[in-house]
Amino acid sequence: TILNDSTGIINSSTLNAVAMTGLNGASIENKGVINLTGDGSIGMYVKDADGLSSNSVNVNEKSIAYYADGASGEIKITGTSSIGKNSTLLAAANGGKIDYQSGAINLGDERYGALIDGAASVIDFGGNDITVGEKSVAVMLKNGGLLNNTLHDINVGKAGVGIYLADATNVISPASRTINLAENATGIYG
Repeated sequence: TILNDSTGIINSSTLNAVAMTGLNGASIENKGVINLTGDGSIGMYVKDADGLSSNSVNVNEKSIAYYADGASGEIKITGTSSIGKNSTLLAAANGGKIDYQSGAINLGDERYGALIDGAASVIDFGGNDITVGEKSVAVMLKNGGLLNNTLHDINVGKAGVGIYLADATNVISPASRTINLAENATGIYG
């Protein structure tokens, strides 16, 4: 296990930094603080490996806080997070799985709540709501990505999008949820 313990702090101001990476069956755990101020960075990345974050992950612009990749890639999140503009909080691709158990998601302007890339990729939102600000996207589905029933309501800021279908192969699984829209916002775009 690769561990950033409770007193550990990982800081970086360089571009494209990755604070913690787990590959091919490894385990990574963040009990400390991750602060990445350089653009294009990733807080925690797993590819066919396990990750756990119980403290804080903070990334700047054009970055990803948590990225689970591959059929055996899984991250569980119980801690806090913040992301900069044009950044994504949760990304699951190629069968990756994210278990988000940190309560309601509240993001500012020009941000992405979640990217689900591929039909086998899964994000468990723990029954919570997601609220995004102006010109933001709550959930983007790509390459057949599915939105399951674990996301409750979606609240979309001015000129934002609740669910963005990036290509024609996407399907939204049936769910009972409310999408609340601000001025010039779109509930489902595809």
